[in-house]
Amino acid sequence: MAGEDANLLMTGYALFALGIVGLDIKDPIVKSAIDYLEAVKAKTGAFGYHLDSSASLGPTAVIAHALDALGAPASMGLLQERKGYIAEWMSNGGWRETFSLDDKDTGDIETALTALCVFALGESLVPTQRREIVERILSIRNHDGGWGWSKGYPSDTDNTALALLALSQLSRNEDLDIVDLRPSLDHAVRYLLSCQNEDGGFRQRRAGEAAPMIDTTVIAAYALATVGRPTDEPVRRASRFLLRNQNEDGGWGNYPGMASDLDSTFYAIQALIAVGESIISVQDAEECLAELGKQIREFYESRVAKTVEERDQLELELKAAERKAQMLEVTLGIVVTIASIILGFFGF
Repeated sequence: MAGEDANLLMTGYALFALGIVGLDIKDPIVKSAIDYLEAVKAKTGAFGYHLDSSASLGPTAVIAHALDALGAPASMGLLQERKGYIAEWMSNGGWRETFSLDDKDTGDIETALTALCVFALGESLVPTQRREIVERILSIRNHDGGWGWSKGYPSDTDNTALALLALSQLSRNEDLDIVDLRPSLDHAVRYLLSCQNEDGGFRQRRAGEAAPMIDTTVIAAYALATVGRPTDEPVRRASRFLLRNQNEDGGWGNYPGMASDLDSTFYAIQALIAVGESIISVQDAEECLAELGKQIREFYESRVAKTVEERDQLELELKAAERKAQMLEVTLGIVVTIASIILGFFGF
């Protein structure tokens, strides 16, 4: 929100949401956010979660995906740098969060992070890379049909839905020579459906906390709709659950009744559009996102623009100081020369 420290991951989610509801890189709000990202990007071309955090694949992938959704040209420097950074860190058929290229080949890939990187790279992945990623994702799947955070972790709804979305996107390539994915996709769908409550919401796991989460519900509904089940009763129940729990400002929070936030609203809009739900509700959500977009612009104008202005003023002062130093050096040179002439004249 305005006045708080910037969260670059949330900025990426906001830009993506604005992109899927029709805004593009020419929109003033979007342009101000992109200018802000240009001002704070790391030398590596990556982003951290916050301004003072190390570069990370997660926010970098979300921002790259958002730029695609906004119609950014492939030649755009900000987009090329993001995708180049993500591609460089691919290892063993996927991605894991690490802070040294020397460590990228150690350890198992992370399910959600690999999915985010797949979404970000999109069509730039060649068939051999797609095949490698598919095989790697399948290799860390659990016996119950779901995925956890990484290999050996218990299955949960979020990671299973993201794996399902990534596999669905990767398998669209006709040149992809891999085994039939349908049994694995169907098994994952059955796992997701086992995590749905009677009220239509989804919980994180089959067993454990029964309270449904907005984020978990929307990512599950979106995944189910994407693999060809938008009119199935479980998806319709999930969409009705979302509509019942939409906040008055048009957005959604992580749990029913919580204040609206960017990532929950972003996922909810994406899910509702995928299932073709009530356009009135989507329009309300667009208004909420427009307001959040204004807050991004206000942050840019109050924080970044001020910082840039102060930097420019400092540069002017440094240049003025350099000119004064140069003039002083010239003056001292003239004085020394004159002094030498005078001393020579008097025989010193």
